[in-house]
Order: sequence, then C-alpha cells, then structure tokens
Amino acid sequence: MAAGLKGDDQGAASCGLPGLGQGTHLGMRTSGTSVVPLSDQSATGIQNRVRSKKAQQTVRIKRKFASLDANGNGVLEGDEVRQLATWVLRSFKPDGRTELTEAEVDAAVAKLAKRVDADSDGKLDFGEFHAYYEKVTADIARFKRAQAQKTKQPQRQQQQKQQQQQ
Repeated sequence: MAAGLKGDDQGAASCGLPGLGQGTHLGMRTSGTSVVPLSDQSATGIQNRVRSKKAQQTVRIKRKFASLDANGNGVLEGDEVRQLATWVLRSFKPDGRTELTEAEVDAAVAKLAKRVDADSDGKLDFGEFHAYYEKVTADIARFKRAQAQKTKQPQRQQQQKQQQQQ
C-alpha cells in the first residue's frame, strides 16, 4: 500500500493521477483490499476528464502568456519577464503588500532567468513558460493554503478557550 494512504486512496495515488476520485485509476477501482475492474465506459470517462482538465489548464496558461507577451512576438523578454517576476513575487506576499523594491524585482528576474531560460537566450518561449507556470501556480496554491491554515489556527485556539471558559 502507498505510504500514508489507506484503502481507496491507494488506487488514485498508485497511477499518478491525483484528483480522479477516491481509489479510481484507469481501468480499476480499489475496494478495501480488492481491485475491481471498471467498465470500459467508466475508464474512458475518467480519461476524458483528465484530458479536459489538462486542456483547460493549457488554455489558462496560454492566456497568461499572451497577457504578458505585450509585443506579441511569442516570447517573453525584458519588461515582460519583469512583469512575470513581479506577479510571482506579489503572489507570495502573505500580508497583501503589493509594493516591491527594484532590488526585489531585479533579484526575482535573475533567479527566474537562471531557473527557467533553458537555452540561456534571455527570452522565455512558451515551452519554458508553460513548465514554469505549472510549477509556480502549484507553489502559490500551497503557499495560500498554508497561510489560510495559519490564520485558522489562532481562531480555533480562541474558540477552544471560549468553550473552556463556559
């Protein structure tokens, strides 16, 4: 059984396709310790949902790329890369602070170029951007979930104190 997973959760994790539903993976469904084949129709439906989700994600990534590609030449360069770096930095500000220093943005641009510009041409083509965008949006989502948990914890503690006092 996959580490940290029980019963139905193992199937989805074992196929590497998260979000397909508890215990569902292509062609099979786990039920406790047994594996039950899905009908071809069910497996096809799952495959179609995965494809649809990927297609929607690609459309979203293309829109973001196009919004950053101010001159429409198909690559991000110069100020366009600065805009990307600024967006990423602002996404990781827990206090909602949107003002950034030039030094912060310069450092982010240098870091981004080093990590993302695979061919070191000083430009980000869509392929380079696509891989980076998928990773950074997942990182932003994790960051925001962690921030939400941090704000919920004191609230829970306050509620527990109030309950104990009653």
